Amino acid sequence: MAVKEPNQWVEPNRFRIGDTLKFNRMFDAYLPSDGWSCQYSLVTTGPGGGKTVLQFVSVPDSTNYWHTVDILNFGDGLADGDYEMIGELVCSPTGEYPNERRQFYLNRLVLGADLQNGLGDDDQCLTFARQMLSKVEAQLLLLGDQVIDASNLQRNEITFTKRKELMEQRRELKEEIHFYENRARIANGRTSMNDLVPLFR
Repeated sequence: MAVKEPNQWVEPNRFRIGDTLKFNRMFDAYLPSDGWSCQYSLVTTGPGGGKTVLQFVSVPDSTNYWHTVDILNFGDGLADGDYEMIGELVCSPTGEYPNERRQFYLNRLVLGADLQNGLGDDDQCLTFARQMLSKVEAQLLLLGDQVIDASNLQRNEITFTKRKELMEQRRELKEEIHFYENRARIANGRTSMNDLVPLFR
């Protein structure tokens, strides 16, 4: 039995392109039932920034009380990097305050490269640690193919020492990858990979 991940109640500050963006917001004074919705804009930063590259709007949940964002393949087609995310409460023309707009959110959003692209040939989509891990494991495979020569003890010692160093480097890289991926999961409102998941038999 799988454990259901908790809902996220705030906007993320880090997110991976291509994942499903899902969170809920609630404002007692700005209910969907009164005609309000949350409109978000993603804006470029840095030199030549200020360009809106993506907009999306919340929808009411079944209670007409929560503002819900649920977007598949979020950020598809955008470059990874830093953006500014702006959130506004917008009232519909038939709402209690027709066409009223009130900003409630402004923060940086860091978009990570699409994981699917990262599995391809483009190393730029992979983090440095993942690129290094791939190279270290390739060296380990080469060492594994070497034949141990009983008449050349010095060469054997060098091979064993190199293999030990690579195994230690591999362990450190895997720990680094796990740490940052786990931190990204938590920032996006997902469960920690360090948590023990109960098994039901």
